[in-house]
Amino acid sequence: MSFETLVDRDVDAELTGMYSQRVSKDIPRHPRDGGTKLREQPSLTGTNLPLTVRPAAHCSFSAIIYAILVLPTQHRQEFPIAKYLWAVVFLAVFIWSAINPKDQLTWFLEVLPAILGALILAATYNTFRLTSLVYLLILIHCIILMIGGHYTYAEVPLFNELKPILGFERNNYDKVGHFVQGFVPALIARELLIRKQVINGNAWRNFLIVCFCLAVSAFYELIEWWVALASGESAVAFLGTQGYIWDTQSDMGLALLGAIIALATLSGRHDRQLASLRSDPV
Repeated sequence: MSFETLVDRDVDAELTGMYSQRVSKDIPRHPRDGGTKLREQPSLTGTNLPLTVRPAAHCSFSAIIYAILVLPTQHRQEFPIAKYLWAVVFLAVFIWSAINPKDQLTWFLEVLPAILGALILAATYNTFRLTSLVYLLILIHCIILMIGGHYTYAEVPLFNELKPILGFERNNYDKVGHFVQGFVPALIARELLIRKQVINGNAWRNFLIVCFCLAVSAFYELIEWWVALASGESAVAFLGTQGYIWDTQSDMGLALLGAIIALATLSGRHDRQLASLRSDPV
């Protein structure tokens, strides 16, 4: 089975969701066959896909991006391209980030969590493989950290350009980082709690996930404080408050918001990928 064919099949299953489920239905046989019912299976060739979706399955670039985004875990074992693309993207952004950063200390402090995270993922890949959704979110978080490390959070060019357009008084790239600081750990914590069967019941699990994300955000603020005490003026770029007196509180508030939105929007897709993972445990 070719990679393109496999992607086409998974596009049908993942991107159309209920669309494919509606195609698969019980239909009566001809009376001469006894009137029994036969279950009609949806096509796996992409013919059931809406016209706006189907062409993407046959575009090589889209197929590669799809492999990173939603290709189920057991298929990625057969086609490890997603794993290598993850590593290539991470290394490419890391190398770019390390070339002439604005402040060496800030770069190191901001990029260090991404390096540690990548090492942990590499060490646990064969013993505790995560869902592709969580791997993708972690990669996005790492990229955000490395961009912030290269420019410093107070001077990311795009957000400087947005200041007059949106009426900002400061560069708000750091707020994106803190939102993601809640969004991504929420899915990581959710996966660990579910797969390790730490707690039963969605309500209590979601409550503890939100508490965990707030704890991560608060601990990061403590790290910023400790770094400032240890390094003095050289930590100004790392703190990135830009004179905003409520910077710490807004950072934690955005992490809280990110955790809630992650649970509200991605739990369904995450559950589907977890179900796929259980069929091929690692």
